[in-house]
Formats: sequence, C-alpha cells, structure tokens
Amino acid sequence: MSSSQAAISGDSVDSVRTLAAPKRPHRLVFKPDRITFSDELPPIDSSPVKTSVESSPSDVPEFNVNGVDNDILEKLKTHGLNYDKESRSKKKKNIIVILADDLGWDDVSFHGSSQIPTPNLDALASSGVILNQHYAQPMCTPSRSALMTGLYPYRTGMQNYVIRTGEPWGLPLDLELLPQYLKKLGYSTHAVGKWHLGMFNDAYLPLQRGFDTFLGYTNGFIDYYNHKHLTKKGVGGIDFFDGNTPRNVPGYATDVFTNRSLEIIANQTEYSPPMFLYLAHLAPHRATEHEPFQAPEATVKEFEDYIHVRNRTKYAAMVAELDRSVGRIVRALQDKGILKDTLIVFSSDNGGQNIGTLSNVGSNWPLRGAKQTLFEGGTRVAAFTWSADLIKPRRIEHGLMHLVDWLPTFVRYAGGDPASLGKLDGVDQWEMISKGAPSNRQEVIYNINYVDQSAAIRDNRFKLIVANKGFRTCRKRRQRPQPKRTQQLNGMVDYPQGPANGSAVLNGWFPTLGYGGPMGLITLEKMMEESVVAKALHEADLWWKKKEQSSGAPLSDRNESLSQRWYSPSWSWREESRLLCGSPEAHTSCEPSHTVCLFDLQSDPCEMNNIFEQHIDIAVEMVDRIQKLSLSQRPVNNRPADPAGIPKNPSMFFRPWK
Repeated sequence: MSSSQAAISGDSVDSVRTLAAPKRPHRLVFKPDRITFSDELPPIDSSPVKTSVESSPSDVPEFNVNGVDNDILEKLKTHGLNYDKESRSKKKKNIIVILADDLGWDDVSFHGSSQIPTPNLDALASSGVILNQHYAQPMCTPSRSALMTGLYPYRTGMQNYVIRTGEPWGLPLDLELLPQYLKKLGYSTHAVGKWHLGMFNDAYLPLQRGFDTFLGYTNGFIDYYNHKHLTKKGVGGIDFFDGNTPRNVPGYATDVFTNRSLEIIANQTEYSPPMFLYLAHLAPHRATEHEPFQAPEATVKEFEDYIHVRNRTKYAAMVAELDRSVGRIVRALQDKGILKDTLIVFSSDNGGQNIGTLSNVGSNWPLRGAKQTLFEGGTRVAAFTWSADLIKPRRIEHGLMHLVDWLPTFVRYAGGDPASLGKLDGVDQWEMISKGAPSNRQEVIYNINYVDQSAAIRDNRFKLIVANKGFRTCRKRRQRPQPKRTQQLNGMVDYPQGPANGSAVLNGWFPTLGYGGPMGLITLEKMMEESVVAKALHEADLWWKKKEQSSGAPLSDRNESLSQRWYSPSWSWREESRLLCGSPEAHTSCEPSHTVCLFDLQSDPCEMNNIFEQHIDIAVEMVDRIQKLSLSQRPVNNRPADPAGIPKNPSMFFRPWK
C-alpha cells in the first residue's frame, strides 16, 4: 500500500497485507480515458533480502583529543594550528537536520497561523530562508529514504507504504547514505530519534549505515513516556536503542532526544571534527492507540482556553514542546560558541493527517489532502534553513526543492563535489538557498508506485496525478462485517464515517480543528522577539530585528517582494509565507481514481480546478515522462510481517531477529 491508498492500521500484524508482487513491475500506459500498466520491464529480483554489508572505513579518521598530551596541544596551537577567527572561517561547518513527524502546513506560526505559536521556529525561520515550496514524500519511511539517499523512493524500492511492525525489510544495503558521504568528508555523524528504515537485521541499524552514534527508536511511533510500540491489540514492546543495544532512557521523548542532542553539542571542542546531527523527532506524530496525544499537562493548559478540541489542544502542546526543543538546541550552540559555524535545516517528513485512521489532527489548511496522499497537503511541507553563511537571508524562497536535494547540497556545503556522487535525483541547491539564485529543480516526482498503480509529477507550474481505476485496494477489517464502499478517491476505497470505524477520505480540504489563537500578528511577533532563539541570535549579533532597528531603515513598501529586500516590516513576512486560496466549494471536481487530474499550481496551489480537458497536450507529455521514469523503478522491498520480530510481551524490547 502507498500514499494514495486509504489509511491502514500500520501497527497490527493481523492486518498486514502480504504483497503478492507481480511477476514484472508495470509500465504506465496512457489512453485518453484511463491509465493502464503494461509488462515491459525486467523480472523482479526474487532473491532473499541481503542481510550483511561490508563496512567502509572513513577516508578521514576522527581526531580523538582525549588521548593527546596537553603539552602537545599547546605546541600545536603555538605553531599556528589553533582555530582563530581566520582559520575558523575556513573550517568545515556543522550540519544539523531537525525532522518533525507529521507536522502540518498550518501547524506553525511562521506560515501566519496563530492557533499554535511557534516563536523559536519563527525566529530561526525569519532569520534564515523559509522554503515555501519544499517537498517530501507522503509518508514516513519513503521520506526518510529520500533524505538519506538523494534518490526518489521509486528508485530504491521504498515507494510502497511504510515499514510496519515485524516486517523484515529496510533501505537496501547497496545504497550509500548521507552520513557515509559526510564521514568521508571528515564529519562525525549522530542520529537521534526516529529511524524507520529497517531493523530486522543488525546491518540495517544506523551504526551500520554511517552513523557514529544513535539513540532512538526503529518503528513508526512509540509512546512518548514509556517508549513502547504497541499495536491496537496491545502487541509489541519497548522500542528504544542506544547504539546497537536495546536500552530504554526514561523521560518524555521530545526531551530525551533533545537532551542527547545537547550532549553531542557539549562534547564538541575546537579540535573535534565537524558534526552532522540528524535529529528526527517523534513529535508531533501520535503515540499508541491507548493514549495517542501526549504532552506535559502544564503545556496542555496553555491551549485549553481557546482551542476547545481536546485532541487538537494536546497536539498543540506536542508542537509547543517541539518548538522549545529547537530553542534549547540553538541556545546550546550559542553557549558553546559554534552557532555561527552551524547550518540548521528544519522540515516535516510529510503533511499532517486531520482525520481518518491514525489521525494526528495535524492541519494542512488550505492545502488539499493529507499524509498518505499525493496532493499538496501530504507532500508540500513546512521547512526552512538557517546559517550565518547565507549571503541573502531573510527571504521567502519560492523555488522548488525536495528532500532528495539535501544530500548533494550538504556535500557541497561540506567541501565535497556533488558531481562525484553519481546519478542522484537530488540536485545541489546551495546557490538558491544562499544567494537566492534560481532553483536547479523544475520537476518533482511525488511517487511512482506499480503496486497501487498511482503516480504524480510536477513540471514547473503543472502537476499531474493519476491512479488506475481498475486497481483500487481496500483495507480489511478483521472481526468486522465488510463495510459498504462509499467513495473511491485517489486510488483509495474508503468506508462510511461512524463510531466503529472513524476513517474518512483524505483527499479533500480540511479546515484546522478548533478555534484560532487570540493573538494577532503583532502578538506573534512579540512572542518571537522574546524567544530563546531570538535571544541567542541577538547575542551572536545575528538577530535581524536588531540590525533593522540599528539601520534606521524605513518600513518597506508592502507591495515589494520580501525576497527583494533585506529588512521587512516586523510582521509582513508572515503574510508572504501564508497561502491564500479560494473556496473549495467552487472547485472543479477531480478524483484521480476516475480521471487524470491536472493542476496549475502557480495559480491554483490548493488543487481546486482540474484543467485536464483544456490542456490534454500537457497531460500527455507529463504521462510520457512518467512512462519513461517508470522504466527505472526498483521492485518494492516490502515483506510480510514475521511474528518472530515482535516481542512476546510488552515489557520486552524490540531487537533485530534475523
């Protein structure tokens, strides 16, 4: 199953659908009234999943300062090897990636939403570059594989849904990952939080994929407090690793992961290699079925007075804790004296899911769709980057970017040559990020999946979504009568809404639940100015408002693009990052399982009007492109669940079993 299918309980072994992979992967064929798939590819490799890999030593060994005599260190400094300001400017910079889980477009106030203030994120985003057309895959595992490989999931066999409980598969071992590239460039590499790229065999764990350290979990979600991964039936166990060793660390997950990140930062010295920190938070993904929304009660109380939807209130508290985590990390970097030497990237792994099975009540408003779908709500995510090295900061960047682009961009930033990486789907975007140059990307492949027969592609302003009407799938309901089919949208068969099964279609437009915040844009600005991040940037002489006030520059014309000016009125940047769309009731209906859907995202970013009939020639060209790309798709890696991979009681640990 994949992003374009109905929500499926990913935590029940009994509900796992065994994938009967076709003898051949299928190539898309376009006909005026439908999309079909033909057999014109080599047979699927049916050989067993590889379970071992040879480790590759780093080209640049780490320098361990602990074993060096102090006198020798003093001599090194005396002979010009100390890191003064001049040499520091030439030193390779640290890289930190903070990945939120299932965070919606409208769940951050740097997009102008006032319901959940995110002052620390706002301070960092407004000081850097807000990536307003940054794309991810529609689900967790595919997005993480894209980030780690620089390849679209259809080229790595990761295009079909996520790794579920007890499934023996993962990111193929013949692929070189981002931390392995950075180690060759002299970086220390650290993974904290969610992995979700395979754990059935030791070879798939982070330490065997290029990371020096790892603290986190390996399944799709855990309880925020006891760190158990449990199915609806209560089957499962503790999912927490320190390196390769199952070991629980008590505490609220967001704090545990933040504390480990602070330890890594604190251990950096002027003689340490540059640091790559991959912090993949659990927040704000829902937890276990027993108690899906979890946050400190004091934080929950901050939102009780105005949201008035219990789950959304708790979700807001989970996002607030995520925001505070970012504040603590930036504070630690400044205290350590390395903030100016650090590139920070923040992104969600996919959109939120407002309704349906496994909903986290995240909001993508006004975008269409949700997590699991190929619409913008599932794939266009909240993202920004910050660095003191940005030549043109304080911008809303509208150039296209995808998670696959970060690997070559990081390699370039770390002093490597992106051209040496081979044939990646990612492109180096440092010139766009740093200088505001045009994006090196004009095309985005949302997915190509022969299992559920769906695909989506964007070519500059136009986006096409297809899903074969003849190959719909449905979610089995064990121990329940088969519900009557109601709507069949985006390749999904959905079920009636009701107390027994609260699933619903995911490709509509879903307004943010609850009431908006009482604060206006000016209040949000004041909260940002008082944030931990703003104070740290102020101390580092990197806070834009301090510069704006000292420059004495007049307020800019409201009609002037923010990307064309250095300083802005204090709150107008929020309006430029906000998306405005018309009323969904006025849209031209389009269901990809019934017809080809073609949208002009430049004039219709919320995918309300299907222009297929007016531009059949464009649609034909885009389908031809999908056909060509589908020739390079890799057979899916999915394997059915193995009961041996699930702890026999909840007090036991998940661990590799093959």
